Amino acid sequence: MLMPSNSTWEVSVTSMKIGSQTVITNQIAQIESSSATIQMEDSVYQTLQESMLKNYPNLPGINGTVSIWNGLCFSNVSSVVSYPPLSIYFDGFYLSLSPFDYFFPVVDKANVTSYCFGISRGGEGIYLGDPFLRAFSTTFDEENHRIGFALASLTSEIYVATEEEDGLSRGQKAAIAIGVIAGVALVVGIAIFVLKPRNSGGQANDNEKMLY
Repeated sequence: MLMPSNSTWEVSVTSMKIGSQTVITNQIAQIESSSATIQMEDSVYQTLQESMLKNYPNLPGINGTVSIWNGLCFSNVSSVVSYPPLSIYFDGFYLSLSPFDYFFPVVDKANVTSYCFGISRGGEGIYLGDPFLRAFSTTFDEENHRIGFALASLTSEIYVATEEEDGLSRGQKAAIAIGVIAGVALVVGIAIFVLKPRNSGGQANDNEKMLY
């Protein structure tokens, strides 16, 4: 289900994982361009934190009095590399953000770049803010309550797979159209993802994914 709600769009998320660990199941998330982070309500954020502390205790900055949970930013990009992907599952496909997508760069006055954790605690529900929107080009079709995604980051991934089929070949990730919008092309890096309607035979094309 996908519906516009005031200035946001609501989508049904079947699950969300950090690495291989499930954080949530069957919740509504809002795509929110005014949020600087991926924002989670307290219970979801706590589940994420507990899962990462338990399953990834040796990650840099994960433990201690100064950590990613209270504002630690990394001055070296190598500290970000070892973090697991964040995967968001919908009906029949999922979107995967690498740590380079959910950590965001901050440049100070001395032109020094730091990398800060882009998942925050607060509010009610789940808001897919700037880290999500930087990773995936997003096209909204308000009239038909539909949305299209394409890769906008060299490190993000789109998988045409259910949670049970997790990990298909790279050739099955190429392009995806969700609730497809006619005649729109998204240029991402050197690839073009075309969002188009069903073919004349009434069957969805191989590179399409419909979400109603």
